[in-house]
Amino acid sequence: MPIKINQSSNAPEQAAPTLERLKIDYVPIDSVQLWKDNPRENEKAVPELMEGIKRHGLRTPLVVWGKNRYIYKGNTTWKALRRLGYKEVPVILTSFKHEAAAVDYGIDDNKLGEKAGWNVDLLRKLLVSRPAAQKPVSFTMKEFSVLQKGIFGQMIPKDKIPKYEEDLDTFEISVSVPPKDKDRILHVINGALKMCGGGYEAAAY
Repeated sequence: MPIKINQSSNAPEQAAPTLERLKIDYVPIDSVQLWKDNPRENEKAVPELMEGIKRHGLRTPLVVWGKNRYIYKGNTTWKALRRLGYKEVPVILTSFKHEAAAVDYGIDDNKLGEKAGWNVDLLRKLLVSRPAAQKPVSFTMKEFSVLQKGIFGQMIPKDKIPKYEEDLDTFEISVSVPPKDKDRILHVINGALKMCGGGYEAAAY
């Protein structure tokens, strides 16, 4: 006999969360300061970000603690804007409870951005399946060329692939990559292995 369970009408209704209303102000660029203890090494990213701002404009404000005027989100952006000659910047003046909260936010904002990966097939479709495809500022010409030619078969040079020997059960291929690219490259290699069949899987070590 089927049993139907109805939710009690006496159950308290869950209140929907509300977001803080953000206000963007435009302030003189030198009225805010770089976060002096910023652990993020961002100098190499500044030239590319400058090109990105030239192409797309600026779409994201800086996050500044009103108490000390330090930038806890947008230090690289501030550097790029200053070198481009901008005299003012869009900011969100935030009231952190204390310095530890500001530091936590600054670290998390940088680190959480590294968690996402790429759907390489969809990325290639978006980037190269257009008339006169334009290289995004964030990609090097080498990376863009690999996507245009097809990502599989480009990841491991032929001279790095060991000759197959029937008396061996397995063989290893070593590929050294920067830690920040590990997940993306594993995704690509495992996609290629899946196409080969046999249930092979690559793993980082």
